[in-house]
Amino acid sequence: MSYAAKWLENTVEYNHTSVVCPAPVTPRLRKRITRVAIGAFRAIGGWGYGRVDIRLDEKGRPYVLEVNCNASLEEDVALPVRRGWQASVTRRYSN
Repeated sequence: MSYAAKWLENTVEYNHTSVVCPAPVTPRLRKRITRVAIGAFRAIGGWGYGRVDIRLDEKGRPYVLEVNCNASLEEDVALPVRRGWQASVTRRYSN
């Protein structure tokens, strides 16, 4: 997703970018994505909170794009606000 698609409200990219949250995935894939995200966060020594950006390939396999250990939790930040959903913070980590 480009900078314009995420932040610049008066651009074609912004107005034609769809955000679906939560993503419509099967329970099995959700579990796999969760394991990958937690594994990536722990692999870099993350603690507390963070955000792991993941994309699925054409076969539905999750790949980590980025681990952000200082992700914004503000309610008025970009995508959550424009699509009317709220970010949530999970305090439970699964093994």
